[in-house]
Amino acid sequence: MTDQEKCEHVAREFGRLCEEHGLAGLFVACAPTHATHSLLLESAPWMRLRMITDKDGVMEGIRILSKLDEYRERGLAEDDAKVLQNEEMGYTINALDAITMNSGPVALLCTQILDALRKRFDIETTSTRVGDATGG
Repeated sequence: MTDQEKCEHVAREFGRLCEEHGLAGLFVACAPTHATHSLLLESAPWMRLRMITDKDGVMEGIRILSKLDEYRERGLAEDDAKVLQNEEMGYTINALDAITMNSGPVALLCTQILDALRKRFDIETTSTRVGDATGG
């Protein structure tokens, strides 16, 4: 397998596992000549966000989803539907907070290490970064 194939295979498996278990997540994989990432929000049924992408899959924004109509169709009273909606919005906010709080410090540390390594070895990044490979 090529580095690209390895990264994309692992990204697809990560996506499959998130889908299977109803999880949201952030994933990064690097090989010597290839790197990829995935931000998976819609794999979690409790996530109240949908990513809006262009025809090439580039994220343009997010949409906050309401499921009040769906909850009412299931027979929930208006007040109960609103309670469930607020509960799931809390889950959504907690997930985004966890992704942000965990990825921020790692990004800062990696930036510091990268700066030190570039100064020491006079090497620039040469791997191909193709972005989100979960879908293919």
